[in-house]
Amino acid sequence: MSCEELQDLFELYSLALLEGDEKSEIEAHLARGCGSCQKRLKDALAVNALMMASVPQVAPPSRLRRRVLAGFGIERAGWGWLGAFAAALMLVVALWLSVQERRRENELAEARRDAIQARAERDRLFQAFQILDQPETKRVNFGEGLPKPPRGNILRAAIS
Repeated sequence: MSCEELQDLFELYSLALLEGDEKSEIEAHLARGCGSCQKRLKDALAVNALMMASVPQVAPPSRLRRRVLAGFGIERAGWGWLGAFAAALMLVVALWLSVQERRRENELAEARRDAIQARAERDRLFQAFQILDQPETKRVNFGEGLPKPPRGNILRAAIS
């Protein structure tokens, strides 16, 4: 093919849209070192780059991707409602575990308060028994021998 016949194919070649004989003919012609055709190819690449740069980038909707892939026989396994149900179930489980953890923390705090109170009571009783076990502590009765007087015992500890 001559340079004039190839002139209209450089834009398609630069976009990699040519196949078969036309593609091999252009590659063979460029391999021979034709300067005007190499310039036309560079110009075609520049025009394509300019046109692609002037188009705003837009993300296609995901359904378009699914449709295109389905056209080639590629089906994407999606979670759909099952995924939403699983996410909701995980949220419910997380909330339930949070409530259980909070309940356990409250029970543990209450058990600690009870243990502190039991230790304080034990310490008071221990101090009282220490006073009673001292050899200086004596039991004194009052109201003995009287018909209706008040009766009782007093424990007297020696204070040093």
